[in-house]
Amino acid sequence: MITKENKLADILVRNYTLIPVIVRFNVSLGTGDRTINEVCKEAGINSELLLTILNLLDDNDYTITEKMNPYNVLPMMNYLRTTYEDYLQIQALNIERHIGRLIASAKPSNNDLQLLFSLFIEYKEELSALIEKKEQEIFPYILNVYELFYSPEYTCANPEMLTPVRKSGHEYNIVNEKLRDLNSLMIKYLKGNYDENIFYAVILSLNRLKEDMAGTQRLEEKILQPIVMRMEKEIRTRNAKKS
Repeated sequence: MITKENKLADILVRNYTLIPVIVRFNVSLGTGDRTINEVCKEAGINSELLLTILNLLDDNDYTITEKMNPYNVLPMMNYLRTTYEDYLQIQALNIERHIGRLIASAKPSNNDLQLLFSLFIEYKEELSALIEKKEQEIFPYILNVYELFYSPEYTCANPEMLTPVRKSGHEYNIVNEKLRDLNSLMIKYLKGNYDENIFYAVILSLNRLKEDMAGTQRLEEKILQPIVMRMEKEIRTRNAKKS
């Protein structure tokens, strides 16, 4: 298990896939021998949240043994927003550029590559729609629950309006199914002459995004959703006592 006394650099050397987590917390690499606790204090980061994220992504069998404090909701949503931006503005665009270069490398022109490009554009549109739904519907709902929870002087006018935070796991699965299909089609059926190095870069990028999104889905289900559902339960209890 990763603890706050571990040197951050040692953890990242052992598992480089955790580097984006640190970047999304606005921490630059080059932390030297500083521990996770020292880095968190310097950067003003909640060490409880960072350690939980690192452990969940580092070990699939890791279990959160203590209930996380509700004040983690806002920094968790900020982390997720940065993550979503990374998906759309960096990773997806990087893959799109790679596929464009792969198409340009094909001699003669390859219709299968054009089809794969169209499938990826469809995937990117679905991913964008999923993220927009979170920004327009789910996050405002969570923020409303958060404000109600920390404002005990008033209660929800209509407690029936409070429903458990909507799970988006199935939506992640639907979006990622297209990503898996694209990866499978490229490996199984793509023929012709093209730059194999670029092809390999596309495959690596597709799989990295797929794994990254699976990790984010796990964070939402293991951290964010349980906290929100506990706050909802407390608000209902408060309403029942005052009615």
